[in-house]
Amino acid sequence: MEINPGLDIAGLGRSFATRGRLVIANPLAPADAERLHACLASETPWGLAYHDETGPQQIDPARLASLAAGDVVALHERIERQAGQAFRYRYRCYPMVDAYLQRKDPHLMLHAVFELLNSQPMLDRIRAITGLRQIVRADAQATLYAPGDFLTLHND
Repeated sequence: MEINPGLDIAGLGRSFATRGRLVIANPLAPADAERLHACLASETPWGLAYHDETGPQQIDPARLASLAAGDVVALHERIERQAGQAFRYRYRCYPMVDAYLQRKDPHLMLHAVFELLNSQPMLDRIRAITGLRQIVRADAQATLYAPGDFLTLHND
């Protein structure tokens, strides 16, 4: 797993300084990006994350698979009914940090991505781009918005 060697760190730094945020296009070497896409598309065991009237919720992949079809439909309908009432979301998730620390699914490339994000070369690049020397680690979660999933207006 490699960082894209063509990243313009100085240019990204100027963009961050101007806007206060940025998206880094093509952060991985092309072959690694293609492999990651395949992992996300066909290998990742997706759970469900949602926010309802009781707060943030997560259903792990095994529990999600064990739910009866009618229960899944009822859950989605309940989440959708609440979507206009307050901050709400529903999307597929894979909690990379938890999985890495628990050594779950060790075959997934997502573990190598997490290690790359927390490698000294990556953290050095992010510090150079942002000017934030206090950055010591990266957090990560794989997120998939399937048809009908949503994230309501929020301010972070």
